[in-house]
Amino acid sequence: MGRVSAPSGAPRDDVAPPPREAPRTSMPTSAERPAPKLDTVALVEKATAPKEIPTALAILVIVALSLVAGLATYVVRARTGTTVEPATTATTTAARATDAKRP
Repeated sequence: MGRVSAPSGAPRDDVAPPPREAPRTSMPTSAERPAPKLDTVALVEKATAPKEIPTALAILVIVALSLVAGLATYVVRARTGTTVEPATTATTTAARATDAKRP
């Protein structure tokens, strides 16, 4: 014999009700977060946004570049072998001129 089904308006015993979702009390996980927008405007805005680096890294970069510049200057001057003579000043030139005019 066949199985007798319940009338269309009555609940059936062999079908479980759909599970109810628990209310969300915490932050959504990464799988539940919506994906970031990847359209052209969003990519351009992200690319032109100001970049920030940690202060310690910025100081390290400045010190390293200063050392490299100082070392390069030292090497160039050591290889050329020329010495830098102090420039004559106006007072030195004037003193020599007045000394030369005296008899």
